[in-house]
Amino acid sequence: MAKKIGIAASVAGILGVVISFYSTFVVSNEQPRINQTINGTKNTVIGKTSGSVIINYNSELDQQSKLVLKRTLPVTSIPNLFATIQDTSKHICKSAYGGTSVTLTGKEHNENGLHLWKQVKINNGECSGKIGWVPGYELEYR
Repeated sequence: MAKKIGIAASVAGILGVVISFYSTFVVSNEQPRINQTINGTKNTVIGKTSGSVIINYNSELDQQSKLVLKRTLPVTSIPNLFATIQDTSKHICKSAYGGTSVTLTGKEHNENGLHLWKQVKINNGECSGKIGWVPGYELEYR
């Protein structure tokens, strides 16, 4: 009796392997059928395999956004936290107000492998036209 059960289990195992390989073969030979169309703006359309893709989300906002200071802080002549906090003689602008528009000059100061300081030109306010250093984390786009 045990011998018959062992034979039946072996046949069932072999049959299971054959069925799994056959089903994999059949599925791999089928062409994928993806057909999704969503009407509206800013939606994904799947099913085309060629053509150009241009993504312009919030393009109106991107053109209007500007780089500003997050909060009121001093702009310094050197990229140094000590100069920002204690050495007021290094302040180019003692208090550039939060929301003041600035432009990056492209210069960065690296401390321990981190680009913490950015050189900026102040675009408006009482310090307009002055160039100095601010911590990069104090900048944001609005």
